[in-house]
Amino acid sequence: MQVRRCAHVFIEPRESLGFDLAGLLSGETGLVHEREWIALAAHLDDEIVLDEAAVVLLGQLSADRWQPLDALRAAHGAAPVDALLASGLLIGDEGSDPVLRTLRSSRTGARPGGLGAVERGGRAEPAPRRHV
Repeated sequence: MQVRRCAHVFIEPRESLGFDLAGLLSGETGLVHEREWIALAAHLDDEIVLDEAAVVLLGQLSADRWQPLDALRAAHGAAPVDALLASGLLIGDEGSDPVLRTLRSSRTGARPGGLGAVERGGRAEPAPRRHV
């Protein structure tokens, strides 16, 4: 299977404050700062909480260049790669999703009239690019 990063993803560092009574009683401020990395993508309904390793991995992946899944697992470990794939931030070219297959075909030079083409006015034209 070939994979790539989704084309449009926004990574937000989100910080929240909490209260720690034990810290306050020991002479500290009692405030606890917690930081999370949140991924937002237009094609996903929910925010995705990432760890720092996943943020770094996403930053190293291309949105346009497909890479072998096995090589990515070997280089970065199966768990973080599979977590990104399950979240939808990493997109695979196999499966039952016809949109992904159309995207892959249009990027590899599909000819008009084949997969990745749209019929307009009696003639076939390449399908418009849709990045996910």
